[in-house]
Amino acid sequence: MKKTLFLIVTSLILISGCGYKPVSHYTKDQINGLVYVTSETSLQDPQNSVILQDSVTQIIVSNLGLAITNDKKMADTIVTVTLGKPSITKVQYDTLGYVSVYRARVKVVLKYQNAQKSGQVSSSGEYDFNIDNVSHISDTERFKAIKEASIKALDDILGKLAVESFK
Repeated sequence: MKKTLFLIVTSLILISGCGYKPVSHYTKDQINGLVYVTSETSLQDPQNSVILQDSVTQIIVSNLGLAITNDKKMADTIVTVTLGKPSITKVQYDTLGYVSVYRARVKVVLKYQNAQKSGQVSSSGEYDFNIDNVSHISDTERFKAIKEASIKALDDILGKLAVESFK
């Protein structure tokens, strides 16, 4: 009993004293205060540009715990997100030679600017998806694939922003 209690207390001391800080802690060095989020609308994918802006807003609120404003003049940090030209490639074929799996790839660029810092971070995201017994990709499947690839790119951008705080 004493040995178990000793191990638990020792473990808690080691964990609390290790100096671990989550990525969001370092990311807040780049993006802080009241945040205004906008996107540069892609002429090829205007729907996905809006979804990307919403995804960035959601990440800023949920992962970083920062407040969003709709008034650019009140913002401490301005974040602009851009969706690069998405591409969809064939990845896998079935036994009859028809395409069964596609890969959506997108590049996302996030620019931030506040009184202390400004910068730009980019990342690419991929999403593989199946199509069943169809000879072409529907707009709904394409839209969903680009959205999922964008979300993966945004997750990577959070890590890159944390690394930027060390520079």
